[in-house]
Formats: sequence, structure tokens, C-alpha cells
Amino acid sequence: MAALDCEKYLEALENVHLIGRGMIQMNWIEITTLEEWNEVLERSAERGQVVLKHSTTCKVSSNALEEYNHYLQDNPNSDVDYVLVKVVESRQV
Repeated sequence: MAALDCEKYLEALENVHLIGRGMIQMNWIEITTLEEWNEVLERSAERGQVVLKHSTTCKVSSNALEEYNHYLQDNPNSDVDYVLVKVVESRQV
């Protein structure tokens, strides 16, 4: 398997960080290339992958991302990776 940007991957594996008034936000592994997408697919054979397709130009998508972060803030699953694909910016993925 080709190496995903190690620093980006290791930072994302920390899963959560505090923002604002004690609110927790997920650290997503953002993928922007087909190579990274293929690496996520390969990794899925060994470790769960949650992939969220997000549109940065869509209010509904922004609300969904916020709700997903809120849902996971208390108990993110450390056995899976959380992967974010921004569909406008990374259309090829």
C-alpha cells in the first residue's frame, strides 16, 4: 500500500480536539486525490473507514457535518478512520 501523507494521517488518528466553549470536533482525514482514495479502500480491508462526502457550498451539507461532529463528540469510535471528501474541491475523487 502506498504511504498516505504520514503526518496528516497521524494527526487525524488523534480523532478529536477541543474547540470553542468545550465543544469537540472530529479530526477528519481529508482526501483530495484518487491515490488517497485508493489507499482508503485498501485500508478498509483492515480497519473501518467512515467516508463523508461534503459540499462546502451547500448549507445542508455543512449542517450535516456539524450534526455528525456533534453526534460523535462524546464517543468517537477509535477503531475506525473518519475520512472527508470535499466534492467541489476534489471532484476527481
